[in-house]
Amino acid sequence: MDRSIKLYTQPNCPYCDTMKEMLDITGYIYYTLDISLLPEAKQFLKENDHKTVPQLYVGDIHINKLDTKDYTYDMLNKRIGDAFYYEWPEGNGEQEF
Repeated sequence: MDRSIKLYTQPNCPYCDTMKEMLDITGYIYYTLDISLLPEAKQFLKENDHKTVPQLYVGDIHINKLDTKDYTYDMLNKRIGDAFYYEWPEGNGEQEF
């Protein structure tokens, strides 16, 4: 089961920079996907009805359901931890919690 942490971003995005700073504090290893360079990443966001960046996923679980400015480090760390350690049932891994 894929539990990689993926951050969808684009250049000159202050909210993306804020999310990266918070992720750096968590200590989790994450991958940055620049939608201006990766058409498949941009398509993924469109297919999942995202209209803005940053968007953060652990595997198939969408993490940041709030505006970036509304997150605290503790909130973000808890959501990532919950998703990362969640015992996913067989299937696509899409879970709401």
